[in-house]
Amino acid sequence: MSDIDIQLRVDCLRREADGVISLVLADPRGRRLPDWEPGAHIQLHLPSGRTRQYSLYGGGEDGAQYRIAVKDVEGGRGGSREIHSNLRLGDILKATAPANNFALEKAQSYIFIAGGIGITPILPMANAVKDSSWHLYYAGRSLSSMGLLDEVKRLPRENVTLAPGETDKLKLRELVKQAETGSVIYACGPSSMLDELAELCGERQDVALRIERFSAPTSATPTKDINADKAFEVVMKRSGRRVLIPAGSTILTELLKIDPAIRYSCCEGFCGTCETKVLEGLVDHRDTLLTEEDRQRKKTMMICASRALTDVLVLDI
Repeated sequence: MSDIDIQLRVDCLRREADGVISLVLADPRGRRLPDWEPGAHIQLHLPSGRTRQYSLYGGGEDGAQYRIAVKDVEGGRGGSREIHSNLRLGDILKATAPANNFALEKAQSYIFIAGGIGITPILPMANAVKDSSWHLYYAGRSLSSMGLLDEVKRLPRENVTLAPGETDKLKLRELVKQAETGSVIYACGPSSMLDELAELCGERQDVALRIERFSAPTSATPTKDINADKAFEVVMKRSGRRVLIPAGSTILTELLKIDPAIRYSCCEGFCGTCETKVLEGLVDHRDTLLTEEDRQRKKTMMICASRALTDVLVLDI
């Protein structure tokens, strides 16, 4: 996640579907915003102090705008409700520069699968590979709940399949079974859909799956009995402070008491906002974002969920 802070002005709020609005965010001075690629997201700092991640699905031709879409999540933690109810035209928000944990790779062919608001990171991918072999499957509970349909309908009709729940349902097993060898499947949507895809793609060694989650997997469970967790220490390398992380608490919880500016969002180990470099010590990884290869190569951890296997962790914070 980038540490670069930018200012964004709310230039447009538009109803896209039942419970979905889109926002056009612009530089208040009309300057060009940092570039981004399909799959990227920004992190918004809302007036309440909440911090939330949103995928970029478009921008202005002059590079001075970002476009995001936000679903009002019933029973959520308040970020989407704040945007739907409280944001007004002209409001100025602080954000981080775009970061990308869901980058588009070169592939022989692409299958894009979007469920509900999961269309936001998928749409720019479909726009980026128009000259390749690809197909977009877009599912939702109902046609009226499927946001950004106007944008989707600008794509070649023969490359798009809409699956509103009242008339159709995606047959994921059939889609995976029929995928061409060498295909890459990019998917974003409800955890139940992504979990099913992960299971199905596990049966195909010649097809790759790339997913982005907006919530934790439905099957997610702690890697250990949380009641057996032990206390350990974290050393904040930049200040030299040593912080005790007791059993039953998290690194994020304890460090926020010292530095409220630490960035975080999901608190469940799937979004990547709190990813932190580990300088010394062994990590008990409990996130659902990093692959085993990532954990070895990047030497980072999600401090909202993961813990220590050693008595001390030294973090670059």
